[in-house]
Amino acid sequence: MFRTHQERLPKELVLADITDMVAAIQYLKEVYLPAFNAEFMQPAATEGSAFVP
Repeated sequence: MFRTHQERLPKELVLADITDMVAAIQYLKEVYLPAFNAEFMQPAATEGSAFVP
């Protein structure tokens, strides 16, 4: 992810006062990834599969 998570995620965990792995995983699933996807996700340029046999 071109260092996006490496620079962003540790700072967000500190701001959320998360210090253990279980809380970090929960934060990733419920907060971080949905917000990240909402900000950066783009629809496909064309519909269908790009698979070529």
